[in-house]
Amino acid sequence: MATRRTLLIRTGFRESLGKESIILGYRVSLRLLLDTGDSGILTIDGNLVITGRTRHAITLRSGERVEPEPIEMVIQESPYIQEAVVIGDRRDSVGLLIAPNMETLRRLAEARRIAWTDEGDLTTNPAIYRFFQEEVQARLVKNGIHFPGGKAARIALLADRFEVGRELTRTLSKRRDVIAELYAGIIERMYRS
Repeated sequence: MATRRTLLIRTGFRESLGKESIILGYRVSLRLLLDTGDSGILTIDGNLVITGRTRHAITLRSGERVEPEPIEMVIQESPYIQEAVVIGDRRDSVGLLIAPNMETLRRLAEARRIAWTDEGDLTTNPAIYRFFQEEVQARLVKNGIHFPGGKAARIALLADRFEVGRELTRTLSKRRDVIAELYAGIIERMYRS
């Protein structure tokens, strides 16, 4: 069993007069540690696995912390999903904003003979919504990801893809605060339903 912790790196080898602490069985001067902002786990084999950024962690109302990046990576492996953002800070359950890959979604709609006139029709169609619920759940289960309380994630499908300068930075990192603000109405409706 691995324990999730904040990653600290040692910044020097000189003796320090500062406080000392025992970390992973080693006596370490706290003045020589640098908080990288990353979170990670130390596996049974002793390997350090970076799981995400500590500032991106979501704390549910129950107090349980959820790391969004590993969940988003697993979900985005789907050919039907362009982008996924985990939300749910201070809420009862995890939610997902999903920007579908419209090209593959259009092919799916044609194969299933689902009538549509624009991309908004596709993202609000009940059959498409059920398909995405099943797709997301299958990917999570396959990768051993289970949400607190055994609840399935709530999802909302977005008609627009994410854009650099709006939802994404130049390096394609998600601007989580901007996403939460831009899609606040959709998020509220998702949690009310």
